[in-house]
Amino acid sequence: MKKSASMLVILLFLSFVLVVFPKMGIIKAEPNTIVVPDDYTTIQEAIDNAVAGDTIYVKQGIYHENIGIAKPVSLIGEDRDSTIIDGAPSEGYRVPISIKCDRVNLSGFTLCYGYAGIQIGEVKFCSISGNKITGATFGIRSFKSSSNNITGNIFESIGLGSAIRLEYATQNLIHRNYISSSVEGIQIMQSSNYNTVSENTIVNCKDPGIRLQNSDWNTVTRNTIKNSGAGISIYIANNNFVQNNNFVDNIMEVAADEWYARQWGYGYSLNSWKENYWSDYNGTDNDGDGIGDTPYIINEVNQDNYPLMEPVIIPEFPASKVSDPSNNWSEVTRFSGEGGISTTEHFTCDHVDWRIRWEYEPRTDNPAGSALLVYVYSYDGSFMRDHWFESIIKRGIGETNGILYIYNKNGTFNLDVLASTAGYTLIIEQNLDSIPEFPSWAILPVLFIASLTVILGRKRVVRGSSE
Repeated sequence: MKKSASMLVILLFLSFVLVVFPKMGIIKAEPNTIVVPDDYTTIQEAIDNAVAGDTIYVKQGIYHENIGIAKPVSLIGEDRDSTIIDGAPSEGYRVPISIKCDRVNLSGFTLCYGYAGIQIGEVKFCSISGNKITGATFGIRSFKSSSNNITGNIFESIGLGSAIRLEYATQNLIHRNYISSSVEGIQIMQSSNYNTVSENTIVNCKDPGIRLQNSDWNTVTRNTIKNSGAGISIYIANNNFVQNNNFVDNIMEVAADEWYARQWGYGYSLNSWKENYWSDYNGTDNDGDGIGDTPYIINEVNQDNYPLMEPVIIPEFPASKVSDPSNNWSEVTRFSGEGGISTTEHFTCDHVDWRIRWEYEPRTDNPAGSALLVYVYSYDGSFMRDHWFESIIKRGIGETNGILYIYNKNGTFNLDVLASTAGYTLIIEQNLDSIPEFPSWAILPVLFIASLTVILGRKRVVRGSSE
């Protein structure tokens, strides 16, 4: 009896606290965390009011700002695909984020358009990870900066410049980024020395996937560069270490003629090439050790003495674009077209995992000018370009088919299709092994019923024992 009375007192006290002080039941942000737009309506205002070491947490939405970070803080987006910064065109230019201070952490954003998605100037010990940058002249441009990490970002349709560019930058790590359909992939330029470029996937670039220019002592290892104008370009760059990379189906695997420099008295650059896979290597492997019997010739003074017969196994990033967790796929609908076309389609997926199987036939009159651009939006009864959360952006004749996977999203969706092809097909399929998403509004009633059932059951047990 005493125990029951004590329990009743505790329950009454907790009920009193929750009723009188309801805010105590709400989980608030950790100390030194500023939430946008709850605490401040703009990201810049939140940064301006932060102190060193604070975290600015940005909720999903579209923010039209050119943001400057001049203090050591962490800027974290709630969701990479739906926390979008596209710069402030009213200011006459767009650089969504400029980092001007050491020890800044930046992750979880989509950055659109502008001169550069992210600009870094004379800083060190910064981390840029898990972002998506599209449609900018440069993706990330780093100037006179050292000891920074650029990891796990996605770059698509970077025009005129490159996805990542280092100038006078040393000892930086560029690791596991995915670069697609850009003019150039990674540029290491102007005395950018002792950097590491590793495990990046670079596809469908117009010009070199990796460019080393006037830069020495860099390590380029375990990257995949395919279907681009050149795998790697070398210009007045010496003592660089290039090993265990995959150079696959590029128009030119290595651009290392350096003709212009040699007219001014420079010799060929001299670098270390070892155990790379070259898709145009024609040698044999008579002893079966996986290494070609003859060198892969690069130019008069450079060669890979140990060319691999098979590609290096490197996990491609992002895995969601290439993984296939189930064979239980069912077609929902399909769309097709030909010629130059701009159209909008919509469809509904009941299951939370689905995919788009896409393919196109290049134009016969201008194959290199072919393009298929597909933007995926949640459908709310209207079409709004700013709300796309995934995309297929392919150009030319390199990669003309593939699969885009979508996870943990069901409902009705829009496809905005821009095509300049001889013909294209988009097939929507959903994974029947993924159950329809449980509606969030049903959670509280279920918990209430379950709790009520337990209480009534206990009362019956108590009543039965007392009788």
